Amino acid sequence: MAELPRGTVTLVFTDIESSTRLLESLGDRYGEVLAEHRRVLRKAFTALGGVEVDTQGDALFYAFSRTQDAVTDAVAAQRALGSYEFGDGVNLRVRMGIHTGEPAVSAEGYVGQDVHLGARICAAAWGGQIVVSFSTRPSSLPDCKT
Repeated sequence: MAELPRGTVTLVFTDIESSTRLLESLGDRYGEVLAEHRRVLRKAFTALGGVEVDTQGDALFYAFSRTQDAVTDAVAAQRALGSYEFGDGVNLRVRMGIHTGEPAVSAEGYVGQDVHLGARICAAAWGGQIVVSFSTRPSSLPDCKT
């Protein structure tokens, strides 16, 4: 595992929307599409220094030292996926969640509430959407507490 950023970091989680249905429809071709999807995301997320933390199934987990870099790379990743031709009419839609916090670092990677919150933010998104936590919002926006 690469050296993980420490202190305040921005975590990016991804997940393919309706991946089980996609697997059932593609059969043996699913592995190839999954690998292509990972290549596209890895290229985008490493452009500004993202560090891969973990993968599970069709999900990726990246960490960034700078929030702006995480958001910029996530937007680039969505654009790259949107223009990528997977063939055979494959419509791959990936949801992304971004959260900024101070997770603890263990021998296995990050642990703590910030990791759980980031994963849940991703789960709340639709395919093709990027959802960010309040702590990740641009500083130029006013506080919108209700």
